[in-house]
Amino acid sequence: MLADTDFMFRQAKLGAEVFMQAQPFPHLFLPSFIKAPCCNALYEGLKAEELAADSMPSVVRMLLWELSSSTLIRHFTALTGKAPLLPDPFLLHSGPTSFTSKDVVHTAEREFFARHPQTQLQNVLRMELFVFSETNATFNIDLINKQGRVAVTHVGTNGSVLFVNSDDYHLHYRFEQPALWRSLMAYYYINDHARILHGEEQPRATY
Repeated sequence: MLADTDFMFRQAKLGAEVFMQAQPFPHLFLPSFIKAPCCNALYEGLKAEELAADSMPSVVRMLLWELSSSTLIRHFTALTGKAPLLPDPFLLHSGPTSFTSKDVVHTAEREFFARHPQTQLQNVLRMELFVFSETNATFNIDLINKQGRVAVTHVGTNGSVLFVNSDDYHLHYRFEQPALWRSLMAYYYINDHARILHGEEQPRATY
């Protein structure tokens, strides 16, 4: 596996507490999500922007498969306290991303859908993994809500972030060397029955 499941299991209990208490909204930084020996291969595999599903390098397809696996789904469900999560077989908005600017803004308006267009499932969680061409590199994500409060997350090489999707905030990425960073995103969903059983409110908007 590319994902370091030993790391995830070690921080599972603490991670759940950090996720729920994070401000200005629930999120969690996973600094060692990918096994270190796999980082270079993954970085090379993510070099092409907007890769089609049928032309993705095997290492990228393997990671997307792992992100939809029962092991990681159970882990993300435990970390976030969400109702049992479901992956997206259509990979809508999911997949590789390259950066070309020092300042990148992600808003709900850019990738808006409260329900998945094909499955009609509720979109509740987003994971983004970041990799760099060298080790020990960092950049910042400003988490900005509508009241103007900002929390800054320093993201390092081989790190990922779990975000609750909401239109109450937007994300501002700040890079020193944007062309050398690559990422991969995955989205997770719950169905209406599970949402009701777990007391989930219907999100007004999501990425």
